[in-house]
Amino acid sequence: GVRHERQRAAPKPEENPAAAAVIVEVGFERLARVKKFPTVIEPWIAADVRSSVEGRVVDKFVECEAEVKNGDPLLRLEETHARIALETELARHTEASQALVETERLQKTGAIPDSAAEVALAEVRASRIRLDEAREVLAQHTIRSPISGVLPALKVQSGESVKPNQTLGVVSDIEKLRVFLHVPQADLPMFKLGEK
Repeated sequence: GVRHERQRAAPKPEENPAAAAVIVEVGFERLARVKKFPTVIEPWIAADVRSSVEGRVVDKFVECEAEVKNGDPLLRLEETHARIALETELARHTEASQALVETERLQKTGAIPDSAAEVALAEVRASRIRLDEAREVLAQHTIRSPISGVLPALKVQSGESVKPNQTLGVVSDIEKLRVFLHVPQADLPMFKLGEK
């Protein structure tokens, strides 16, 4: 308990004015128990920022402790080879599409068999798939936030190289947090299930 004191002067006796008595009132209140436990606080949701491709970091779009949204660009890797590959596949797709148009025109005149048109159509479909893949590889050179949250830091700087699947940082959604208390077994009876 805690002791509360309140002082007040006693009434002055008439016979000895130099000796003034002091009356002290003492009371006790029950105190809540305060105990400290080691605690770890973690975000409920956290996601690694990873690179899908190999490359050198050329742009860093965010600073430490930045608040980011899902899909925001964080880093850009050097993309010259990916851009050349995309342009090559675009040229091949354009060529295959033009060949299909010419093949269909010749097929209508009966100059070539139907199988030639089927081969040309298959080549257009295959070139379209390769073009889409090249676009995807180019897009992977911009590393984006996997979720909305806070990015404490990125582990790479401009000019550094990254490898596929390398962890570059963590984005944490701090709207909800988890608290882990490390309570000794002797203190467990202090906690009741469902108690706040």
